[in-house]
Amino acid sequence: MRKRNSSLGFVLKQYIVMYVHMKVGNISEMSKQVLTPNQIHQISKVFITNFGFNKIRITGGEPTLRKDFNGILANFQKLEVPNKGITTNGLLLHRYYDQLLAAGFSKINLSLDSLIPEKAAFISKTNLPTINKIQKNLNNILIPAAENNHIKLKINVVTINNFNDDEIVDFVELAERYPDSIEVRFLEYMPFSGNKWELQKVMSEKQLLEKLSNSNKELILQPPRHLSDVAKIYQTSSGARIGFISTITSPFCAGCNRVRITADGYMKNCLFSNNEVDLKPFFCRSRFRLFFDMLSEPLLERFWTQNPPKMEPKTSQNRAQNRPDFDVILQRLKNDFEQTLHHFSSFLPFRAL
Repeated sequence: MRKRNSSLGFVLKQYIVMYVHMKVGNISEMSKQVLTPNQIHQISKVFITNFGFNKIRITGGEPTLRKDFNGILANFQKLEVPNKGITTNGLLLHRYYDQLLAAGFSKINLSLDSLIPEKAAFISKTNLPTINKIQKNLNNILIPAAENNHIKLKINVVTINNFNDDEIVDFVELAERYPDSIEVRFLEYMPFSGNKWELQKVMSEKQLLEKLSNSNKELILQPPRHLSDVAKIYQTSSGARIGFISTITSPFCAGCNRVRITADGYMKNCLFSNNEVDLKPFFCRSRFRLFFDMLSEPLLERFWTQNPPKMEPKTSQNRAQNRPDFDVILQRLKNDFEQTLHHFSSFLPFRAL
């Protein structure tokens, strides 16, 4: 498994997720690899225009670390999509908050794995002054903005057994202090290259609920809002919303409708998949929009078929090999879309009810 990349993803229920920043050590090398703001804008605009997507999210890595993040936001401001969001560690929100709002980013997910500064610094491999800035932005910008209905705020907490699971009550109580403003979501610890993942470190939804019950925190499961929801939402007696994303112990692959495009221009159907298609040749040949214009109508027809052609195998080894010619890339990308659309066609009757 290669190192986790930033990516742009989109889903069939009209939801685009854009990872715009990569986790790499060499900044100069990163700047050579990542898509430019104009390329990111071009990809997003085609998906929105040709396939009717109405949600978009940018993430990373940490998207606000890009030196051209102002340009990325300026381009997103031009996109006519009603639902925009960002996942961030919050460190630079004081710098970009006004521009985020101006660009229409009303949904902010804050990644915060501990409320204890020293522990948060250890998890994020940073220092206490940095954590203090993040907490300052949370208290002075995000929470007041959420209370005034300027944004919808979610706090994502990756729970690790015998490390930060002793703080889950504190996070629930944070949500209970702001039941109309904050939704806390507990995410299972997932395996990525270099994070020393072990199964015994994973805290399941059942384990977390038991811990909360032992602390007199009773949560009531809420009905799902969408078939493609990744989080199970519970509600406390005070009305606070608590979510559980159980990627490891209760995978939601059957309802997953996300496709990601990495910051360096590769399309992936799954976060854990090594199968990917390089989109950059479409830019080089100035045929990207033409490709989607040509593809959109057949895809709508294929959406209702029951036997799409089998997807050709692809691996990340393509990166080290010569680039395939345009026709091969075209067919592979077409097959990726066909497989994704066919997968979710079975949900349509339920959506129509």
